[in-house]
Amino acid sequence: MKSLIACWGIVFCLFTATTGTAQTTVAPQKLLHFAATELSPGLIHLSWKNPYKTTIQLSVQRSVDSLKNFRTILSAKNPSLENNGFTDYTAPHDIPVFYRIFVTLEGAGFFFTPVLRAQKAVAKPEAPKPVAADLPNLVSEPKPATSAVKKAALSIPKPVAAEIKKDTIVLPRVVVPENPFVNKKPSKYVYTDAKGYLVISLPKAAVNQYKLIIYDTDGSILFTIGHIREPELIVEKVNFLHSGWFNFELFENGLLMEQNRFYIQ
Repeated sequence: MKSLIACWGIVFCLFTATTGTAQTTVAPQKLLHFAATELSPGLIHLSWKNPYKTTIQLSVQRSVDSLKNFRTILSAKNPSLENNGFTDYTAPHDIPVFYRIFVTLEGAGFFFTPVLRAQKAVAKPEAPKPVAADLPNLVSEPKPATSAVKKAALSIPKPVAAEIKKDTIVLPRVVVPENPFVNKKPSKYVYTDAKGYLVISLPKAAVNQYKLIIYDTDGSILFTIGHIREPELIVEKVNFLHSGWFNFELFENGLLMEQNRFYIQ
């Protein structure tokens, strides 16, 4: 009976140990890179590079003794992001500060990064500035040539424009062409009678060939009477668009015989 109870105890212990280790699995931490830099007292910048694409939780923890009492101060919104960082504005000013990262992976795997103490940022040395005393020649060397040229240029008198007297100015002569239809005596061949009709009187109409072109006041041709055979021809006023002056050209055997005008009332 005692041997039977002992066997059952051994089986129970093995089962308990097996089920206890199956609940969580510790993942190897060898690829996540983590750094903590003290920018100024109480201001720590943390950065990391996480290659685990299956990360479902990433938390930054802080402590002042590096062994215990770690407290989570940040849970990353995007834990699977490869390159990320965080600035701790609430770190203590007068004591050392330690950090670590807690990572949880898919499948219940997890790990902690090694604990790091914040290191002060190393300032880069400033480049030496050039000293003016090292270049005495460049500073003290005068430039007489340039100054002499500028003074000489300023002393050259400017040319004075020649004075033009009003009496010597000759204005160009504008020649206006004479209107061939104006300032002429009334025609004895084309004229208006007492009733206001246009009379065309050509005694040699039976022998010569005549053509009459009548122009409106704007210079456009109003109408043309060609091959006039009658010695006297009457044109009524209704053939004109308005009253006033009208110009005409009278041709005899193809040659210009007269240029003149008449008035229609």
